[in-house]
Amino acid sequence: MAQIGGGWFMAPNSWVRELIAGEKGYPHVPPNFWKFLIILWHEILSYEPGKADWTAVLSMRQFGIRAEDASLWTSALAASNLFTIKKGTYADRNSTVFTYNKNARTLDWQAFYRGLAMACGTLSKRRPTIPDWEETVRGHIQREMKILCAETGATAAAIADNRR
Repeated sequence: MAQIGGGWFMAPNSWVRELIAGEKGYPHVPPNFWKFLIILWHEILSYEPGKADWTAVLSMRQFGIRAEDASLWTSALAASNLFTIKKGTYADRNSTVFTYNKNARTLDWQAFYRGLAMACGTLSKRRPTIPDWEETVRGHIQREMKILCAETGATAAAIADNRR
């Protein structure tokens, strides 16, 4: 686990660059996404006896943002190759299980962030359905991964081999 003594935890450097500066030419990602991600990452890295490594179990109400927004961001993560998500259900009082792909690379995070930013640029006052939103984000992530592969010389096959 990537925990540091005294209650601190590590986060990928790319988060800080994206959070502070954002990607030039990309739409803004709302601040509540970052709150969602920081809470999720804290739970992923928290040690509890019997808890699986790289896993968090949270309800949408535990993120400190509107449950509808947490569902939107959960669906965005489900569209990425960064997490495996087993979505919980409100009716059954089952929380959502997030498992981080510890083989994810900076390129995966960059494609996700850029794809999410592009998808956020399409949001309007009318919220998309969760399945539509997930497909929108997935399409943008795939497009951005192709662009990043062209920029870096990485191959999609090599990246896919490293994911799981």
